[in-house]
Amino acid sequence: MRWSTRLKLLAVMLIWAASWIFIKVALREIPPYSLAFLRFSLASPILFIIALFKERKENMKVRLNELPIYSILALSGVTLLYVTEFTALKYTTAINASILINASVIFIALLAFFFLGEKLRRKEWTGIIISFVGAALVVSNGSLKFFHESTFIGDILIMVSAIFWAIYSIVGKKFLETREPLVVTTYAFMLGTIFLLPFSLYEGVTSVVTRISMVGWFSVIYLAVFCSVFAYVVWYQAIKEEKASKVAVFLYSIPLFTALFANIFLGERITIYMLLGGALVIYGVHLTESKN
Repeated sequence: MRWSTRLKLLAVMLIWAASWIFIKVALREIPPYSLAFLRFSLASPILFIIALFKERKENMKVRLNELPIYSILALSGVTLLYVTEFTALKYTTAINASILINASVIFIALLAFFFLGEKLRRKEWTGIIISFVGAALVVSNGSLKFFHESTFIGDILIMVSAIFWAIYSIVGKKFLETREPLVVTTYAFMLGTIFLLPFSLYEGVTSVVTRISMVGWFSVIYLAVFCSVFAYVVWYQAIKEEKASKVAVFLYSIPLFTALFANIFLGERITIYMLLGGALVIYGVHLTESKN
């Protein structure tokens, strides 16, 4: 792997790791549905313009029979995913969220097993079990009274958002064999934004935008432009240049960077159970998705 690619991927990991911090900051003044709507209202047209320049004209056409697939992708990969994720971060820590979201790989493996008939080897089952043990440690923080933990509701919602991402990945797997990832994501973003509109109107997004501070707007712009547009484009460019397995290894660094940022900027405490649970989750995910 070229050093230029490594540096780009490192930048993407830092951007995505910091996203959890910016979400926490934005949620202090913007409700979850409104934050998701504002993020994708800004990201969607930018990504659409990029897609117009990067993709062939015929690739941008949407056939009528593709609309149900795009709708499922939009609901699972944008609307429901980010509604649950942003709501979760009102109750849990950025550190917990960055660790538990990795469970999406485990849910992808399980959904593929039950609905696509993909076989799971002993090593993959071992990885699933190890990851769930790690997730339990993070959620419980080493206490048997974890139902009473202040972060419990948020931790469960993050796991739910990981399930939505798994659904998005499974539904999109076959679809991406004939469609370009940038095009699929662009239209999923656009439809997802439309689906978010009624939720955000219910929250009063029209009055919310008049009260957002400079810090709040900077957080929205960061999430839209850097996380949903720049990082995505660089990520898929790296996947085209290098093996996907080599690129995916960089994702394991996100919880580490998030823990560092959350400790410095949010004052979140790093516990031994977070470290141990996070290590188990990441190791289990590695076992599940590695081929060797």
